[in-house]
Amino acid sequence: MEDMLQMHRSISKFVLWFLPFLLISMVYLQVVRFEFTNWDDESNISKNPFLQKLSFENIRAILSPGDMPGEQLYIPFTYFSYLVESSIFGMKSSVMHFDNLLLHIINSMLVFSLAMIFLRNKLASLLCALLFALHPLQVEAVAWCMGRKDLLMALFSLLFLLKFSDFAATRSKKAYMLSLVFFFIAVFSKPSVFVLPLLLPAFFWYYDRKIEKEDIIRFLPFFVISAIACLINSKLDMNTFGHEMKFVMFRIVFIPVVAEDWLSRILLLQDPIAYYSWYDYYDGTRISICGLLILLSFVTVGVFAYIRRLKIVFIGILLSLVSLLPAAMLVSWSFRDFITADRYGYFPMIGIFLITASALTATPRKHLKLILASALSAFTIFAAWKSYHQVGIWRNSETLWSSVAKARPDSFIAHYNLGNYYFKAKYDLKSAESHYRKANWITPDSDAWFNTGIICELTDRKEESAICYSRAFVLNPGSAYVLKKFALACYARGELEKALRCFLRLTELAPDSPDAYLYCARIFDMKGQKEMAAQAFMCYEKLKKQNK
Repeated sequence: MEDMLQMHRSISKFVLWFLPFLLISMVYLQVVRFEFTNWDDESNISKNPFLQKLSFENIRAILSPGDMPGEQLYIPFTYFSYLVESSIFGMKSSVMHFDNLLLHIINSMLVFSLAMIFLRNKLASLLCALLFALHPLQVEAVAWCMGRKDLLMALFSLLFLLKFSDFAATRSKKAYMLSLVFFFIAVFSKPSVFVLPLLLPAFFWYYDRKIEKEDIIRFLPFFVISAIACLINSKLDMNTFGHEMKFVMFRIVFIPVVAEDWLSRILLLQDPIAYYSWYDYYDGTRISICGLLILLSFVTVGVFAYIRRLKIVFIGILLSLVSLLPAAMLVSWSFRDFITADRYGYFPMIGIFLITASALTATPRKHLKLILASALSAFTIFAAWKSYHQVGIWRNSETLWSSVAKARPDSFIAHYNLGNYYFKAKYDLKSAESHYRKANWITPDSDAWFNTGIICELTDRKEESAICYSRAFVLNPGSAYVLKKFALACYARGELEKALRCFLRLTELAPDSPDAYLYCARIFDMKGQKEMAAQAFMCYEKLKKQNK
C-alpha cells in the first residue's frame, strides 16, 4: 500500500512538472523555424561583424561602450551569448531562437521558485509561473532574437532576488555574494533593472527583520553597480537627453493612457502588436481619466497592503512599480518613435501574476479556491492559445510588419520595413515600391524616397528616379549618399548646372570622395573651363591614390 502511494505521488509530481513544460513547448517550439527580422536582428546580430567569431578584437568591441553597431544599450553579457552561439554553431537563427525558448523555460521555473517563497502553495505558485510563461505579452521577448536581453536580464534578476531573499532570511554571506554577482550580470545584460536595489529593504520587511547599520552598508554595492551602469549608458548616443521640459511633460500626460492599454492587454481584452507607435496617441483623442485612476488605484492598494501587512500584495505591487520605472522614463524622455513595447513588461509582470495567484492562498473556503483555480486555469489556457498565434507573427520580417500594418494601416514604420524586406531580402521591386510609396504618403522620409529612386532607376524610369532623389535630398540635405545619387541623376539628364552645384556641395559633405571631383572636372571641361577642370581632375587623382 505504501509503495502504491509513493508511486502515485511520483506520478503526480511528474505530471505537475511535465504538463507545464509540454504546454510551453507547444506554444513556443515553432520559433526554431523562424528567421532573423530586419528589426535590429540583422543589424545587431546576424550582420554584426563583432559577433561572427570568437576573437580578442570582438571581445574588446563588446566590452567597449559604443563600439557595437547601432548600440543603444550597453549589454555586454547579451552580446557575449550571441558570440558564443555563433562561434560554436555558426550564425543560425534557429539556434538563437531555441536558446531564447530555453531561457524562457528556465525563467518560468525561477518564477515558480520565487512564488513558492511568497505564496507557500504549489498550485498557486504553478499558476503564477504558467501565467508568466504563457501570457501573450511575454511573446516578444521570446520570439524575437533581440529579446534575448530581456530574457537574460530576467534570469539573473530572478536569481538575484532569490539569493537576496535567502540572505534576508538567514544572513548567509554566500547568498549575499551570489546576489551581488547575479545583480551585476543582470544590469549588464540589460540596464533596465538598475532600479531593483530599491526592493532590498522590502525583503527585510517581509521577514520581519530590522535593518541594521551593516545592512545599509551591504545595500551600497548594489547602488554603486546601478550608478556605474547608468553612467555608461548615458554616454551612448541614443541616450543623450536634454529635450525641453515642456515636451517631456507633454509625453508624461500619455503615461496613464499607456497604462490603460496595458491593463486591457493583460486582461486579454486587446491583442498585443509588435509596434506601438507614439503617433497613435499624439492627437490627444486617447487621453482619458481612466488610465490615471488605474495608476492611482494601484498605488493606493500598495499603500493599504503595506499598512495592513498584506505582504504578498505589497511585494507584488512594489516589484511591478519599481521595475516599470525605466519604461516610464523611456516613454517620457527618450523620444523614440514607439511609445511602449511588450518586452518592457517581461519582468515587471511577475509582480502582477504574484498578486493574481495570491488570491488562491487568501481564500479560506475550499469551494472558492476550486472556482478561482478553475478560472485562472481557463484564463491561462486561453492566454496560451492567444500566445501561440502571437508567436507566429515573428516568423520573419514579412509576417512581423504585415501584422503591424494590418493592425495600424497608417503605420509608416510597418510599410517602410516591408519595403526594405521585399527590396533587400526578396528583390520583389514591385511590392517594395508599393510599400515605400505608402510609407512616404504617411510620413515623407528621405530613405524611403531614396530607395524608391533606386527602384525606379533599376526599372529604367530615369525621370521618376530623379524626382525621388530630389525629394530625398530636400528631406535630408546633409546626406552625402543621397546628394551623390541626385547629382548623378541630374548629370544623366543633361542638367549640368544643377549637377555641378550638387557635386560641388558633395565635395564639402564628403571631401574624401574622388567621384565628386571627377564629375566636377567633366562638367567644367564640357563648359570650356579648362583650368577649373584641371584642378578638379588633380584632386581626383590625388584622392584616388590615397584611397589605394
